[in-house]
Amino acid sequence: MLQQVGCIFCGVNHGNVAIRENGYVGYRCDDCGLIYISPRPKIGDIEKIYACGNACMTPEQHISRRYLKRLHAHHALTLITRYATSGSMLEIGAGAGYFLGEARRKGFDPYAIEPNPTQADFIENDLRIPCERQALSLTSFRGKQFDAIFHSDVISHFYDPIDTFRTIHAKLRPGGFLIFETGNFADVTVKYLGAIPSFQYPDHLFFFGTRALTKLLLTTGFQPLKMYSYSILSELRFTKVFGGRGQGANGGGNHGGLVHHIKEGMRPAYYRVSHFLRYRVGSWMPKAGRPQTMIVVAQKT
Repeated sequence: MLQQVGCIFCGVNHGNVAIRENGYVGYRCDDCGLIYISPRPKIGDIEKIYACGNACMTPEQHISRRYLKRLHAHHALTLITRYATSGSMLEIGAGAGYFLGEARRKGFDPYAIEPNPTQADFIENDLRIPCERQALSLTSFRGKQFDAIFHSDVISHFYDPIDTFRTIHAKLRPGGFLIFETGNFADVTVKYLGAIPSFQYPDHLFFFGTRALTKLLLTTGFQPLKMYSYSILSELRFTKVFGGRGQGANGGGNHGGLVHHIKEGMRPAYYRVSHFLRYRVGSWMPKAGRPQTMIVVAQKT
């Protein structure tokens, strides 16, 4: 059974239709720009998608992307260490845990939350990083608070982003940092929405833009410090030509088709080009109204 919802900030039911995909409709709120699915699957059905490996990427694809995830981790950590250089670091939706592996090399004490059992086992057994499989709560890791909390391309999956961000706030130590990466697709004009090959409905429930993200942070007790933006148009075009099915709608390098036709030995080169287009070329390309990935840094107030 599906559930009718409205904008999580404004309470308005059904603004303008922005996206239609897989039998679902995404509405854009006229006030804050947030795009949200309505009606949507209930929370139990969504949780089954992740726990059973039926999301837009399989556990095996996550685990196989070590090279690309380490590239992305290096970039994110370069920004993160401008604000925090040590302490405990929790990643929500850690995937295969490669970001946390790199964070540990930088001097952080890593912890993971990952609902998929295959990936959680990999994080615990191969990477030796403490991992819990349940959603973040006040009792996670025996009530421990963290110096920094990170997530990448996860916010669009949160069933109740406001409640989750409030829990994140409570799990941070005073002055702690929240850092996350997400697409800006609520800010993308109709002309450029067509450049995104898939929105992966109903795997994704929300798409945010700068207004909606700022509202979310301020509503839940955070002070936004910086939003780093990178155009992904060049990467989208490159992936469409060379990467098979192409990148989905998260802004953080999904590569869901996982370039099956590219020989394994050539994939590192493919990933290097993709990463370069995203974070180097994308840093100076025009951004207004275009698909972007954003790395957001905020501090607990």
